[in-house]
Amino acid sequence: MGLPVVVLIILLGRAASLPNSIDGVRLYVGTWNGQQLASSTIWQDAMGQVFFSIGIGMGYFTSYSSYNTKHSNAVQDALIICCCNSLYEITAGFVVFSVIGFIGLQPGEQRLSTFTLGFLTYPEAITEMPGANVWAVAFFFTLQMLGFSSGFALIESLVTMIMDTRIGRKTSRSIVATIVVLVSFLLSLMYCTQFGFYLLDAVDTWMNYLSLFFVVWFECVVIGVVYRYKDVVNQAGLPALIVYNVGYIGGQIFGIACGHGTNIPAAGAGLGFGLYFICAAVAVFLARTPDVPAPGFWGRNSFLSRFWWLAFYSVSFCQYSHLIFRLTGQRAINSPRI
Repeated sequence: MGLPVVVLIILLGRAASLPNSIDGVRLYVGTWNGQQLASSTIWQDAMGQVFFSIGIGMGYFTSYSSYNTKHSNAVQDALIICCCNSLYEITAGFVVFSVIGFIGLQPGEQRLSTFTLGFLTYPEAITEMPGANVWAVAFFFTLQMLGFSSGFALIESLVTMIMDTRIGRKTSRSIVATIVVLVSFLLSLMYCTQFGFYLLDAVDTWMNYLSLFFVVWFECVVIGVVYRYKDVVNQAGLPALIVYNVGYIGGQIFGIACGHGTNIPAAGAGLGFGLYFICAAVAVFLARTPDVPAPGFWGRNSFLSRFWWLAFYSVSFCQYSHLIFRLTGQRAINSPRI
């Protein structure tokens, strides 16, 4: 990934030197339109971009992490990956908006989707630059390198999954990787047809912007609700756990449904957050006082401790258990081997 970074920096310098590039930069960092945050489309586009660029829910981070040591610092790795990705995208944003200022686009004139920007708008601007051939090669070479890196990651997730099966353990990794690459190549040929662009846009919309959201959402629910739920029941009680999760899960479902059904985002947000806070308050009063106090700030009184067990225990179990073991030499709540 070092070469794409170098090319991006070169393109940044060239884009910033274009006439009227400052107008595009002002649109990027100097103009604030808070009303756009009420649009569901902008959140959907932002989530799709972040999910796809980082690779959330696509499996290859899970595959890569399976090769880590047992006690590797996954939190540190996640922060490094997210920060580096965001820094790269913020820098690329300056390049894009410098070009937008150069060609004179204004908000609302053209919807800048991923494919429109990458294969229509930006190349059009490059053709108007002095030395267009050089910048075109640099730009598309960067896209090619990024495509290669994404392809390696996606292929690795499938290869690792196959290699973990009984059949995969008996087969050479080279053979499995070759078969996966060939099948992927054959499937990708349909995108080279005249209908390929529309097919790719449809697949990107339904897979990256819709299906992937639900996959990640279910993963979060499993980690935050199902994982180690018996410990929460033992400490706070089953009725409190049920009521809390009615607000937590129901607030998201009914809030989004209300916002889309009424076409009033504020109504959906009010219903979603209102249902969550009401159920969370009821659950805290229904819960019994935990035998094991919550760590830090949350252990100051019984109500905060109850809320921590209902809301944060599952996702912080490993860190909390490690802290208890380090301080007392005992596993928290008879936990299994960590």
